[in-house]
Amino acid sequence: MKKQIIFCLIFVLIFSTTAPALASNSNNDNGSSDSDTAIKVGSALVVVGGLFYFGRRYYRRSKAGDLYDEAQAYASRGEWGQAVEAYEAALEYVDDYEDTKVRLEKARVEAEAMYVELGDEAKEAEQFEEARKYYQLALKYHPTAFRAQNRLDEMEQDLVAVHYRRGHSFEVQGNWEEAYLEYQEAYNVDPNYQDLADRYHRAQAKVEGDIPLRALIFVLNRTGQSGLERTFINALQSRLEAKITDEFYMIDRKNVQQIMDEQGQALSDNRDRTLGLDIANLVGAQEIIMGQLTDLDASSDQVTLEFELEIIDVEDNSVLEEIEYEYEFAEGIGSNEITRYMDRLAEKLVEEF
Repeated sequence: MKKQIIFCLIFVLIFSTTAPALASNSNNDNGSSDSDTAIKVGSALVVVGGLFYFGRRYYRRSKAGDLYDEAQAYASRGEWGQAVEAYEAALEYVDDYEDTKVRLEKARVEAEAMYVELGDEAKEAEQFEEARKYYQLALKYHPTAFRAQNRLDEMEQDLVAVHYRRGHSFEVQGNWEEAYLEYQEAYNVDPNYQDLADRYHRAQAKVEGDIPLRALIFVLNRTGQSGLERTFINALQSRLEAKITDEFYMIDRKNVQQIMDEQGQALSDNRDRTLGLDIANLVGAQEIIMGQLTDLDASSDQVTLEFELEIIDVEDNSVLEEIEYEYEFAEGIGSNEITRYMDRLAEKLVEEF
């Protein structure tokens, strides 16, 4: 309403000052000059401009005052979050209004303390989602608060464990849709938590139905140089897990190795396709990768490693893809050094998958 009154006064002033001046200019019997008229019009505009400036300034201070009073009322009731918002709004109108900045800082500290306490109470009652909301509010109203950020970080890890346990429970029941949702909540916060990534991808594959789980089983070493297969498998597994694709998900290598260690006596004696299929069924893989390092040529300055891999469909025991590859290490790298450069080989190799 105050704004409308100001604009009305401006309009009246413009009309009352400029109209007579213009009329005098058109009916000037005394021969007044155009410069006199210009002075009158200019004076009128100066007055109007001044009125507009002071009117706008009055309006903004009035709004700041109303918001300041509103913030004071919130603070007196201990509603510190609303008090912060009202003080901030007051400063948007007048950035030095009264002692608003001082009171705003106090309100921020009080809001953080209040919401952290509420969060602690909710956490104690194992209402973890509710606790996270309170910690987030504490940070919203006091963004630089270390205590609130620390509490939230701890809370996120607690929630990862909660969602993981829920997901595992649903997985045991065979409820893959609910398991996927719980694992997803945990995965979005900490994909490296225990075997979460593996369980999350397994659930996703079950729910979406058209993305197979793939496991790297073993690679035989026929080169005569011991230890190559371990570094080769680790590098290839790491690169395949990092490969962004909608064609497959890699099962965590630790799960494969655990099955081999635990079920060793019951599985096939030979590291062949039969063993690979047995392991695949135990870890829930739809596809497996097996192969062998066939030759290591170190007869020149450039070492060459040759190998063969097969991707096998577990359900019908058919070969989906055969990969024969020859990799040349950089000149000057000896055969006893190539394990340090296996990651580069794997990076190149995954382009074939």
